[in-house]
Amino acid sequence: MSYLEYVVRNGIIVFLLFAICRINSHAQIMGKEIITNQATPIRIPFDYDNGFIAVKVRIEKLPLTFLLDSGAEHLILFKKVYADLLDLEYDKKIELVGADLDQVVNAFISRNVSFQLDNTKEVKRDIIVLEEDFLNIEELTGQAIDGIIGTRFLRGLITQIDFKRESILLYENAAQIKNLDKYKKLDTEFFSNKIFIKSKIINDTQDTVSTNLLLDTGSAIPLLINTDSDSMLKLPEINMRGNLGRGLGGAIEGYLSRISQLDMGQDYVFDNLISSFQKIENDSLSQWTTPRHGLIGNPILSRFNLIIDYVNNAVYLKAKKKYNSDIYYNLSGLTLFAFGPELNNYYIKSVTEGSPADKAGLREKDILKRIGIMPASLYNLSQIYRKLSKKSGKKVKLVIERDGKKIKKTIYVDSLLDKKKSVFKP
Repeated sequence: MSYLEYVVRNGIIVFLLFAICRINSHAQIMGKEIITNQATPIRIPFDYDNGFIAVKVRIEKLPLTFLLDSGAEHLILFKKVYADLLDLEYDKKIELVGADLDQVVNAFISRNVSFQLDNTKEVKRDIIVLEEDFLNIEELTGQAIDGIIGTRFLRGLITQIDFKRESILLYENAAQIKNLDKYKKLDTEFFSNKIFIKSKIINDTQDTVSTNLLLDTGSAIPLLINTDSDSMLKLPEINMRGNLGRGLGGAIEGYLSRISQLDMGQDYVFDNLISSFQKIENDSLSQWTTPRHGLIGNPILSRFNLIIDYVNNAVYLKAKKKYNSDIYYNLSGLTLFAFGPELNNYYIKSVTEGSPADKAGLREKDILKRIGIMPASLYNLSQIYRKLSKKSGKKVKLVIERDGKKIKKTIYVDSLLDKKKSVFKP
């Protein structure tokens, strides 16, 4: 089985094209056995920070942190050192092929591993273990992330994600859900344990395109559009080049721009929406039986109370107030990585050419020391990016370290996407 999995943080995507054999789960009863009391829903707390759902888990009693990722199917452990520490046995070695179809890394399948979420029963699951943690998620997130929970783990249950209360509720049946009549059911299609929302996109030339968009709780990007998936889903003239992420073969280039409208159905509409554009080869897209045009991530999903019914293959939304207000994005042109024992030191990974950060004279490998009058170490990545997402016309004062010397810099925040012409021509 081949599929794309997205692991995303701070608008930075790591693409994996997993060319792996299907995990044989004939001995596993999925989903319902994790419920400890079938009469009431199970509540699982999570941390929602900078667009990701981080859940505490235990593998063979070892406490770790995984991302809840509806764009993935399996349980994946990034750090083999933990598997070795627990003396996990490997049943099979597999190859993971990068999105560039060139670089290959190895992984292993470990069978019947003890796995548990808060307030649930301990169950046995098969887990994919990466031979090498090439993702280095800590740099992107500023916190330790040890793996992902895919949709197969929750199959047979109804999952409610409450972003405001930062909790997941697990139900055995829909009759347990309070006020379900206040939710609106979306037009969706379930394929290979993944969910596609049937949506309409109005592009910058006012053409309407019918799309299938992956519902992806593992994505911190509002909307990602695969430009090769439809002839009318082209990159708008006004755009900004950016480093969308890092794959097995290195940096993955992409663009930021705006679409005129995203219509998710049931009158849920977003106008002038900030979107990411990425070219993915048609032969990769053709591996999906369901045509796929992109994904909808947590910056949009978090504007709703979300229910995913894996029993009846249905999705329900209840909108928050002002759900379709502007979604802010990093206006500086900086990509920051965290480092250090506490992951509270930051260096500049990349600077977008022509961006406010570029004009301020910031460079790759500069170390961020202060933001305003405060040490940078007092902020997490999410807080720093929020400061860099201010409205145009604001300024952000920084102190950076370069070649052992401290230098003052001022970024004058300016939206490159609101200019009359593009910074780049693709």
